Amino acid sequence: MPVGTRTLCKLISRLLFQKPLSRHDRERSLRTTVTGLQYLGRVLGIDRDFARIYTNHEWAGSTHPWDPKSTSNFRTSRDSRKFTGKRPAPGTFYAISIQPERSPVQYPENDWIIASDSARGKIIAALAEPPLQEYPAQIAFYDRRRQGDASAVPEEWVTGPPPEDDSQTPVVILRPPRSVTKRDFGAWLQAVAGLPSAPARRAAGAFIIAELTPFQAMTYSDFFQRVRLNAQHTLQLFLVAEDWAVCCLSRDTTKPYRLAPNLAMAQSFLDGADHTLGCTAALLARILRRADSRIFWLDKAGQPKLSDVFVHGRISWSETNERPRDFPGSIDGYLDLTQALVDPDCYRACRRALRRCLALFPALEPLTTDVLVESLIRRCRPRTVPAWRRATPVKESGGGRLRVRHVQHGASLPYPS
Repeated sequence: MPVGTRTLCKLISRLLFQKPLSRHDRERSLRTTVTGLQYLGRVLGIDRDFARIYTNHEWAGSTHPWDPKSTSNFRTSRDSRKFTGKRPAPGTFYAISIQPERSPVQYPENDWIIASDSARGKIIAALAEPPLQEYPAQIAFYDRRRQGDASAVPEEWVTGPPPEDDSQTPVVILRPPRSVTKRDFGAWLQAVAGLPSAPARRAAGAFIIAELTPFQAMTYSDFFQRVRLNAQHTLQLFLVAEDWAVCCLSRDTTKPYRLAPNLAMAQSFLDGADHTLGCTAALLARILRRADSRIFWLDKAGQPKLSDVFVHGRISWSETNERPRDFPGSIDGYLDLTQALVDPDCYRACRRALRRCLALFPALEPLTTDVLVESLIRRCRPRTVPAWRRATPVKESGGGRLRVRHVQHGASLPYPS
């Protein structure tokens, strides 16, 4: 059908954000099959945000997701007297309005499993165990949170030899930064599963993307379900939100090059019922705690960095009216938290650990003793909990300290040996 200049914008607006329009041959390159505009459309569709397109005196705009059959979102000013004799601005312009929803995030029940009391209890029990001294042999953990991008895929996954047997196939855990590009994810998928034009040199048994915000988690879930992988892949992909909601995407039975939600596997990951996975939510919690402990206590060279704010040795605590009855008269070492959190990495590590911990106790109201800890709490409240129920207040002595009943192990950042 010939396309006139007056209907070009209308036609494009019906395809944009819906179809994979691209000037690149995506089937024969290492690019993902999801285009940037498709990805942007899905992000805007989560909170029904607005976008407008202008080209050649024509406008198309609507809230997302766009209805490709709608004609009410198209306007033209070509015949308006106001624009008579005026040349249109060259090119195409996009105007995007993002207004985050104020209501709590709701995970799609067809894709996500929310941690039950039983599942949270198992994670809490795991955090009560001694801290990990080393990552398990089957785990390949890559922390990209401090690097600011996830583009650097480890060399062993790009040029390294394939494993001799399936027993050497590891579980890959990636903690990404807050902003990840489609190309970054494409590089990781090529490494652990393979893309249509390039099989993976060595495949991962499971690929876990951990500690995502709810918005990130739902956006990535939709993205990965649209990506085309190598048809021979056997990848189990897990998305784990910072509030312990889990989505598992497995090989689609009807379209083997696609990923589809697997609720049973997500539930098994939370419950720890399937030990063949090589990792569970409880083990992941211990791995993340070890990672943040090292960030908190050690510099990037692995050397202690808080020697000037941590007092080693036996510290006597004088009798005061504020001291709880069950508090011992002395403690082994004292950390000046106010000074320690001046370091941005220490602050962020503490905030992440506290957020993971508080998500395990949605029925408790944390009570703070000073402004510093209160500022941490405000940034750590779970974002998917509609309301917090008040618990019995627990008093605590000492500056810069927090106590929530039975939470000490989860929030702690033990000193790495």
